[in-house]
Amino acid sequence: MALLQLDEGQVRTWTRAQKDQWWLANVFRGDMPQLTIRSAATGFLLGGVLAATGLYISGKTGITIGVGLTSVILAFALFRAMHGAGLATDFTILENNCTQSIATAAGYVVAPLTSSLAAYMLVTGRIIPWWQMVVWMVVVSMIGVLLAFPMKRRFINEEQLPFPEGRACGVVLDALYTGAAAAGCTRRGSWATPRSSRGSTR
Repeated sequence: MALLQLDEGQVRTWTRAQKDQWWLANVFRGDMPQLTIRSAATGFLLGGVLAATGLYISGKTGITIGVGLTSVILAFALFRAMHGAGLATDFTILENNCTQSIATAAGYVVAPLTSSLAAYMLVTGRIIPWWQMVVWMVVVSMIGVLLAFPMKRRFINEEQLPFPEGRACGVVLDALYTGAAAAGCTRRGSWATPRSSRGSTR
């Protein structure tokens, strides 16, 4: 099925409180497992593997790889296979969404190593000690997380602007778990697969 979203008129005229209330009434699935131990562990595992893979590919080619969609598909395939073998119950769509959120955060944390820090070292000819790189990445990550709160409330909650990779993950999740691969999104607005798809800060 197509992802639920507000139309243009609702986006322009509704208050943020009305939009939040609509989201709670139409999208939120409080009775479905979401942030579980297995979804977190799978997210950490996939994020670590994809971070190492991305770092290697970026270092060799200068091209970064997407982590979100890759982790969605890998987590789906992993738990669908384990469910088929009787080793585990299948992931819920919200558990998979949490897994991709964690994996994406872990997978992109190495980005400065092949972008800003690499550029600095090329320009200056100076190799930065590893501990300084770690400090830099921790500080930048913390600033990014803190800035995400007000930016999400403004651009996603209030203006209902689509977050490109998150929207793509929402469409893929919807297709994988409902079997409606041809539906996709038909209107502009907020994409509404699970709560944490719209940001874990909500």
